[in-house]
Amino acid sequence: MLSDAVKTSEFWTACLEERQAPGRAAWMYAIDHPRLRAGLYDTYLGGLDPFSWMRARMAAPAQHALEIGCGGGDLAFGLIEAGTCEQIDAFDIAEGAITAAQARARELGLQKLRFHLLDGNAWMMARNQYDFVYASHALHHIENLEHLFAQVAGTLQPGGVLFASDYIGPSRMQYADAHLVALNAALATLPEAKRIDRFGVLKTAIARRPNELYLQHDPSEAARSAEIIPVMRRFFDVEVVPMGMSLSFEVLLDIVHNFDPDNDGDDALIDGIMRLEQEAERTGKAEPLFACLLARHKGTLPAKPVLAAVPPLDLDAFRGIEGWMVDEAADLTSRLFHWQRSMRRVTGVLELGVFKGRYLGLLASLAQGTGAPVVGVDAFTSRVGEQIPPADRDYARDAALATVMALAPGSAPPTLIVAFTADIEAGTLQDLSPGGYSFISVDAGHLAADVAADLALVEPLIAEHTVVAADDVFNPQTPGVMEGLCRHFAAHPRTVLAPFAWAGNKLFLCHWESHAALLAHVHGLLDDPDAPAYIAKSRAVGAHNQRLGFAPALFGYEVFAFEWA
Repeated sequence: MLSDAVKTSEFWTACLEERQAPGRAAWMYAIDHPRLRAGLYDTYLGGLDPFSWMRARMAAPAQHALEIGCGGGDLAFGLIEAGTCEQIDAFDIAEGAITAAQARARELGLQKLRFHLLDGNAWMMARNQYDFVYASHALHHIENLEHLFAQVAGTLQPGGVLFASDYIGPSRMQYADAHLVALNAALATLPEAKRIDRFGVLKTAIARRPNELYLQHDPSEAARSAEIIPVMRRFFDVEVVPMGMSLSFEVLLDIVHNFDPDNDGDDALIDGIMRLEQEAERTGKAEPLFACLLARHKGTLPAKPVLAAVPPLDLDAFRGIEGWMVDEAADLTSRLFHWQRSMRRVTGVLELGVFKGRYLGLLASLAQGTGAPVVGVDAFTSRVGEQIPPADRDYARDAALATVMALAPGSAPPTLIVAFTADIEAGTLQDLSPGGYSFISVDAGHLAADVAADLALVEPLIAEHTVVAADDVFNPQTPGVMEGLCRHFAAHPRTVLAPFAWAGNKLFLCHWESHAALLAHVHGLLDDPDAPAYIAKSRAVGAHNQRLGFAPALFGYEVFAFEWA
């Protein structure tokens, strides 16, 4: 059975080959008709086509651009020829189209125009690479929008622009009833001779297509088109310019070749569809299906972190306390917590698996002065399945409490819950910190099922600013932790969690909306000349990776892996 990616590649390779036919034989879409196209551009963009409209708003040509979903590359070749972009990387999933585009670029000797066979649902983009990213009718073929826009947010240089012209209508073209009525009324105004499609079949009605049809031929088609703008707005400030086609797109689909642009009668029929379309949009019977989108980094998204002075972490205070805490993980925890404090984003602190209280004590010391509640959960037994008398468990809890108070003197005592995490509900933890938790440590059971359950427990507690530290990830002595993470992400393919850094056996995760900001922050730590040895060593490795064009990734997200000192 063919994978969805292979189906999509084969479908669009064949489709783009059909589009190479001469004259009207290649027309499939309403926008192919010059009279309708000119009418749209006059109505919405002051007579300019979308990319001329975009060029008019650019202060200077783009130095290095990226095209998402380039097809056969016609647009990229045109932008290079027009001088709009000095250098372009372009990618598409259609293998045949990319092969043809690469051959054409070689033939023309265009070394600054490079085509790549890639899938936008999974590709990890180099950071701060492009000053202009664009897509023409490609975003509605992306299912993992969160991943793509997070990658674009990271690869756009400060001041860079994302531009798209696309279908933003109902996903899988599942139009509302009123919209279908307007579509069929418009179709009925056309003579039968004009409704013979390119397969020789009379087009009698427009109906919702079953989802199975998309999955059979092109699983990418309008998979999440209705979510393009909402998801884009999570990462960017977005300007939306509607481009209409609420009726003409479906009415003229596969029959537009019947309308001769040199025939006055055919032009009159096209004009009639456009008038019906504008009336349907004005009265709310149909929604615009296309738009131009202009996106820039959100004002709150730092291109570089705010590197206020980070107080040096006194690790000697922790060395006499039993428990596991690697220096690199402790230092990065401190730097991430300081970033949260500088952004005024500290709410509550939570640890699943307190043990002797060493890491919870670190978190409590970092939270001093913020008023943030500190909460810990532990069965206070060091062996899985061992039955410990309640009195002994209380003693272990009191010892952990004393450790936390010794490391964070003057703070309010933490709330310590003596229980297995499997017996705790998220609502209970939420009640203890109504403002949520800005830092969560997951370090309880190390079996795969325990880790997966603990991640599911804390996921409802995660806010946009939250950092989650999962312990013993990639530790060869605890392989169940990595398996548990894999189980969690397999069960939640668009989970709220996104990994962004690894240090000292701790994997640091965040809400996916914060991924670009936190990844920028950890990259920015490399610029600190007074940073400890593990960061200095990581700086050299990071520079080497960048020269190779390699970005470590996990579960579809770029991760910065810090070196050991």
